[in-house]
Amino acid sequence: MLIPRPAPTPDALRAALAVVAPHRLDEMQAMKDDAFTKALEWQSLSPLQSWVLI
Repeated sequence: MLIPRPAPTPDALRAALAVVAPHRLDEMQAMKDDAFTKALEWQSLSPLQSWVLI
């Protein structure tokens, strides 16, 4: 299923994933949590930027 590219925000990405691959929502949440943890540890936004691109 093709949908328009979502906005690069967590809510928009979650909504898009719920449409195309709802079985991967838990995986997305785990990856987001890991990105936030790394961002805090590294004091860098790079992990969050990478998560949005994935």
